[in-house]
Amino acid sequence: MPIEEFPSLDELIWLFEVQPVLDDETGWPVSPATFETTRDDWKVSVYVDPYGYSVGMFAEHQGARVLELSLYGVVETVTIERRQGREGLNVYPMESANLQPLHLTLKPRVSVTFGTKPAWQR
Repeated sequence: MPIEEFPSLDELIWLFEVQPVLDDETGWPVSPATFETTRDDWKVSVYVDPYGYSVGMFAEHQGARVLELSLYGVVETVTIERRQGREGLNVYPMESANLQPLHLTLKPRVSVTFGTKPAWQR
């Protein structure tokens, strides 16, 4: 069984504005997909693996890697956000992971928010 909810390949292509690189010939969503996009001074790469319950990403700003994050085996839901001029990817971890959602915004500018749950919420 794959991640509970995840975007279609067409939705991800719309968001990243590039064709994905698939890990093998099996095809989406069985084969994980990697999307690399450039926005202003940012290069962002996102790996989505619905059957591995995983999402990974890295970001470079002006050629320097500034972020690398992998959520392995703990992703419950992946959604695309389109509202009020903002476009991005939301990744919701399983409750047992004690993590807050990962929000990657690509438009109007690149930003990432992510964290762990406070101790009193675990």
